[in-house]
Amino acid sequence: MEEYLSDINELQSVIEAIIFTSGEPISYSKLFEIFIAKKYAEQKDYIIIKKKIKEAVNLIKIEFNEKKNHGIYLSENGEYLSFKTKAEHYMAISEFLAVKLQKFTRVQLETLAVIAYKQPVIKSEIEQIRGVDSGNVIRFLLDKSLIRIAGRKDVIGKPLIYKTTNFFLEVFNLKSLDELPAEKDMNDLFALHNNQININANDNNNKNGETDDNDNKDLNETQGFLF
Repeated sequence: MEEYLSDINELQSVIEAIIFTSGEPISYSKLFEIFIAKKYAEQKDYIIIKKKIKEAVNLIKIEFNEKKNHGIYLSENGEYLSFKTKAEHYMAISEFLAVKLQKFTRVQLETLAVIAYKQPVIKSEIEQIRGVDSGNVIRFLLDKSLIRIAGRKDVIGKPLIYKTTNFFLEVFNLKSLDELPAEKDMNDLFALHNNQININANDNNNKNGETDDNDNKDLNETQGFLF
């Protein structure tokens, strides 16, 4: 693959093709593995080549993320890269594929926000903040791979500890948790098309942490399809 390293445009083109065909988010470390021959592993050229690869990725971002004439953009979550469709096209894509975009209720978003900002966190801590049982919602978020079990807390009962996942970063288009907005601005993270949702509200929540029919009016949509 060394032939691509001499021309940044060629490198950009081939990396774009690799990300597109990977079928799943691809890491920088995997790209380094593809393009950096073993003979460079202990040489200063290794650092130079890594910089070239990151430069090529930045060129892809400029092309797809900053220009308006593309329906997809390059998403960077942690060290993982993937192409996603832009959120404004979700209606056309959902019609074409006959699928519905994943939506979240206010209660689900509220619980997810608590976990995102307070992690690592246990169920009782979540419920202390929310004021209601959150078992059903936690199971939903686990099932959607937005949160994960990160061990047990060393206290009586050894309760499960919850954290967000890399998929959470993907869904909300964050490079890392450092990009979470201030807690007072957390609505901005979960709102699309000025459809503001008060994720701190629990006036429509029942004691099981679920929603009633009125709460279905307050649904939010994720940041585009993950393909």
